[in-house]
Amino acid sequence: MFNKYIIDSQVVLDNVKAIKKHCAGKKICAVVKADAYGLGVESICKIIKNKVDYYAVNSFSEAMKIRKYDKKTKVIILGKTMPCDYECCAKNNFEVTIDSEKDLPKIGLIKPINIHIAINSGMNRIGISSMKIFKRILAKTIKSKSYNVAGIYTHFAGSAEKFNREKLQFERLDYYKNAKFSKKLLKNAENEIVFHAASSSTISKSPEFLLDMVRVGFALYGGGVITKPVLTIKAKIIKILKVNIGERIGYEPAFVASKPMTVGVVSMGYADGFSRRLSNNFSVLVNGEFARVIGLVCMDMFFVDLTNVRASFLDDVTILGSDGDKKLTLEDYARALNTSPYEILTSFNRKRMECVILK
Repeated sequence: MFNKYIIDSQVVLDNVKAIKKHCAGKKICAVVKADAYGLGVESICKIIKNKVDYYAVNSFSEAMKIRKYDKKTKVIILGKTMPCDYECCAKNNFEVTIDSEKDLPKIGLIKPINIHIAINSGMNRIGISSMKIFKRILAKTIKSKSYNVAGIYTHFAGSAEKFNREKLQFERLDYYKNAKFSKKLLKNAENEIVFHAASSSTISKSPEFLLDMVRVGFALYGGGVITKPVLTIKAKIIKILKVNIGERIGYEPAFVASKPMTVGVVSMGYADGFSRRLSNNFSVLVNGEFARVIGLVCMDMFFVDLTNVRASFLDDVTILGSDGDKKLTLEDYARALNTSPYEILTSFNRKRMECVILK
């Protein structure tokens, strides 16, 4: 394959160490939902096996995939789980999210299942919004022999810049944690109960946000200020041609050359995750120099202006990562496409590239 999707396993491990150092004494939950943000759950789980306390996924099916590569590490399912899957969850050491009395098992399970109670502190996605319901769930759970409270958590709605909103959300979670009824019941619980709220965008903030455990996905993969990018994406120049004034390049509405140009065809397109909206709106790196994207991005290829860039047939094109003293980041793409770096990371289609794991 011309295109390469390169994960540096040592950088992943360095990121785990950096997070542990920054969050000293806290449990680490590696968020590997959505196929580890597109990086490949198999690759990431094999790299960080025995290095974290929990994995977090969105669904039961995602949790089951992890057990192919790691038989022991706890897994928390952050999304909804069907009650018919609880038995299998308990058997495989999966812990499920509860945000309604309806989520509690209706019948006894052969093996008790661990639950995490989600609190809606202001995001209004999932979570309990009523202390009355919270009390009822806690009371039922602590009396039950079929399920135990393993954690209580919330999900922050803002990014690192939205400190005031996150502070308010934290205070709402703290209200549930420290209510007289909660403290009494939780004190009598036989197992450890983990409180968690902080995610990748908040771990560099006040220690009060960290609680007992931090959930890190984007930071693990190099987002944020305390970790380094783990992913590099490379393509190739598969054709170089000379274009005269007035000639058109690519699909209509085509780019029209206003001067004699050297044009390179790159072996990547929107099917690979290089968005069509980057047409005439971005630059990639060729031999340490920025080369402007021109014309419409095709399904499998796009064009770059090489008029003032030294380039040859089959030279590397850096789509993401560093080349010399220049680099392209997820944030660069996010600014160009007016979206989140998270979306950019999950949008690249690893399955259409050669996956390389650097040891």
